[in-house]
Amino acid sequence: MPVAQRLLYERFFGFGLSVCLRYAKNNDEAMEILNDGFVKVFRSISGFAEPGGDDELSRLFMSWLKK
Repeated sequence: MPVAQRLLYERFFGFGLSVCLRYAKNNDEAMEILNDGFVKVFRSISGFAEPGGDDELSRLFMSWLKK
């Protein structure tokens, strides 16, 4: 996994897992959903428009990640 992908995964892992746990029956299913979601994110990251500041970037990415 390239460094940028690993850093993105580590930074938003907790947030993504908390979203997945709302919909999953158990932790294993939530982890599967989360990992599938990150694969989709990595494949379509070029469609994410980078905003100005770091705080805004995190907020917008978390919103985009929930889709």
